[in-house]
Amino acid sequence: MKLMSFGAVLVGLAVALNAPTTTTRLTPKPAAVPVIAVAPFRGAVLYDVTASRNEARIAASLDDFAPIFDRLRMSGGEVGFGLIREDSNHPLVRCYVPAPPELPTPASSPNGGNLFVNANNRKREDAERKKYEAKRRAWEADANARIDAFIVAITPLVEAPGDALGTDLTAAVERGDLMLAEPSEFTNATTAIILITDGLHNATAKTTPTMRSTARVAVVNGVGSMGALAKLTPTPLRFESTAAAVRYFAEDGGARVR
Repeated sequence: MKLMSFGAVLVGLAVALNAPTTTTRLTPKPAAVPVIAVAPFRGAVLYDVTASRNEARIAASLDDFAPIFDRLRMSGGEVGFGLIREDSNHPLVRCYVPAPPELPTPASSPNGGNLFVNANNRKREDAERKKYEAKRRAWEADANARIDAFIVAITPLVEAPGDALGTDLTAAVERGDLMLAEPSEFTNATTAIILITDGLHNATAKTTPTMRSTARVAVVNGVGSMGALAKLTPTPLRFESTAAAVRYFAEDGGARVR
């Protein structure tokens, strides 16, 4: 009987050793993807329509400004558009897009606790998310309507011929700068003044504009001319094309360039 019992034990050990090993694998939870907020954009664009612009190979089209419109559709902000001519002291055409609704703050992940409390938290988060999505859709529709109206308003200005007989560059720059120096709800906005011009000024005795804002200035023309803007501090950035200048500022000075 003892031999039979000992044999049974050996058989049991052999079966246990030859049985397939099962390993419990833990499936890692996907990492939470942070929502990166895009800073608002505030900018002024001044387009030269004087006779000398042809010599400096200056050009702009509505398509060039598309990155600004895309930025406003993401972050909100404001853009103004005006002309540089013999009398540039005229109100800018402006487009204001309010800041988008803020994402609801997610509750901390449940770590044990009461099942009923966790279920109520999830239900509340679902309701907040649905409210946010409805607000976001309404905001996007409003933003698109504002931008579309702005495009209609500036189309004849962008298409204006370069036939002005004088260049009042100083007043144009100061007008755009004044806009960006205004008190604004967009305290952390990217700000820029984009001057599509050869930099020449001959309409008034004041040749260097007085700046109030901290907006960065860019000059766009095909010959790299700074003209009356050479004395500005900091020195304006130079761009060969309008599209390049707009893209640079719409992407936070190159920070989001892909």
